[in-house]
Amino acid sequence: MAHEMTENDSAVYYKEKAWHGLGTVVDYTLSLNSALRQSGLGWGVEKTNGISANGIWTQDYRATVRTDTQEILGIVSPRYQVVENEEVFRLAEYFSDVATVESAGSIQGGRKCYLLLHQDSFEATHNDPISRYMALFWGHDGNSSIIVKPTSIRVVCKNTMDMALAQDTQNKLSIKHHGDVDAKIEEAWHWLRTHRTNCQSSTTVMWMLRSKRQKVLSHSIDILATSSENRSTHWPNVPSVTMHCVDSSSMCISK
Repeated sequence: MAHEMTENDSAVYYKEKAWHGLGTVVDYTLSLNSALRQSGLGWGVEKTNGISANGIWTQDYRATVRTDTQEILGIVSPRYQVVENEEVFRLAEYFSDVATVESAGSIQGGRKCYLLLHQDSFEATHNDPISRYMALFWGHDGNSSIIVKPTSIRVVCKNTMDMALAQDTQNKLSIKHHGDVDAKIEEAWHWLRTHRTNCQSSTTVMWMLRSKRQKVLSHSIDILATSSENRSTHWPNVPSVTMHCVDSSSMCISK
């Protein structure tokens, strides 16, 4: 089962069905809210206060649990911070005026999820048209960061997800689940907004992220860990933050 979609997984695809024939295909443009609903990713994730193994209870480890199926998605440390599917879709709102949803779904029972945004094809080189996608990958298994990256691969399953993640591995924005995740997401928004302000158009932003020639390399977000209990719907102001970038075309932010 190369696609790794289980009975508890679902997906939505724009116009073209996936090779495995699973998921829902729609012929109308998907908004982010509609894609969240149609993809079946509206479920939540909770972190337990501890785990029990062989009758032994410990709080040294926690479990992430999918709320609708009560399935354990991963074993994590107490420092791990849950990021809901809806929050990742909210991050994708940055691209909503220049791109449409191509696909969205989950694999491995919800342990890993993806959201693929599409913009019109462009020519990377003379007579070499490729599809322009911006992919967001995340998971609840304890091993997956939130990743935003450009790709030419239409993601519809585990195989295509792996191919997209392996493509141009340095050209991505990555957010880990430790520390103040709300602030990290807010800083990711700030970084994207800054690039938009300094570029002629949103299309240029996506090209900068896609182009190997620009060498927009790894952007590490180092944030002082703070408690993110009682998380609010609106992200708080960003605390002390340093973003390190390589290349003069990148925006380096230091607070």
